[in-house]
Amino acid sequence: MSVIIRSFRPEDQDALLEIWADTLYRDPVSPDRFRTSVLLDPNHTAESLLVAEVDGQPVGLLVGRIQKLHTEIEYIRDKAYITAMFVAPQYQRQGIGSQLLNHALDWFRSQGKTMVLVSPYPYTRHYFTPGVDVNAYAGGHQFLKKHGFVDGSHQSWMSLKLLDFRIPPEIKVLEARLAAEGIRVQAFEHKYLTGLLDFLNRVFPGDWPALIRERVERKVDNDETWIVLDGETVIGYAQYEAERFGPFGVSDDYRGRSIGTVLFYRTLQRMKAKGRKSLWLAWTGGAAQRFYERHGLTVDRDQVIMKKEL
Repeated sequence: MSVIIRSFRPEDQDALLEIWADTLYRDPVSPDRFRTSVLLDPNHTAESLLVAEVDGQPVGLLVGRIQKLHTEIEYIRDKAYITAMFVAPQYQRQGIGSQLLNHALDWFRSQGKTMVLVSPYPYTRHYFTPGVDVNAYAGGHQFLKKHGFVDGSHQSWMSLKLLDFRIPPEIKVLEARLAAEGIRVQAFEHKYLTGLLDFLNRVFPGDWPALIRERVERKVDNDETWIVLDGETVIGYAQYEAERFGPFGVSDDYRGRSIGTVLFYRTLQRMKAKGRKSLWLAWTGGAAQRFYERHGLTVDRDQVIMKKEL
């Protein structure tokens, strides 16, 4: 058996996406999504999109990423990321996955990176899962541990069916109380763009401001972004796209007043009114997860961000 680790070629795509669907079965990827999320990613390089070839046939893939472009996110500059990896079932446990992984790790080191994470990398919406699904991909979880990766934070994937959703009377009472205090929840308007970006840069710095810029550039419907205003000052924000909910947050100074609860319910009501039948969010944990659980969401997946020092 002749194994070669090489860069991806266009003619590999069909075979690799079929293997992807067989192995990462909860997260198959269409050709369009592969092109958008991998090949057109501005951080894509030939050296970090690696294929395992056996006897002339592609049997495995590793999608690696380092941040090529300038970023305001200081903490990612010394890190590398693996956003997807798989080997065809019939070729597993033969050392092929280890060769694929080690080739990527060597390249990351050559680029001066000191840590690699199996995780989405920040500053992009082009990712597949927030980490390793420890139940669906238990074998992959153990494989990475064998190669020196350790578990980092666990992230829950949660969902809610909207068929019977409605805003409870007590939430409307809260909303009226807040309005009397000068605090209102509404759909985004472009006149609040500067205020929203200022709020996000101050309270949620990192990739959230970039998400808003990108959504405005794509002309996403204004009512798919919701804001909270104290007078004319933005103090909270939520967004959705299709059935995906989030990000979502309120300024620290205003927490504990149920503002986030009203924002959450108003956003969900508009989602339902626009024909969404359910909502899901890819990662949450801690206090945020407890908030979602109180409001009816359930955990569908347990995912862990794994890391290894290089």
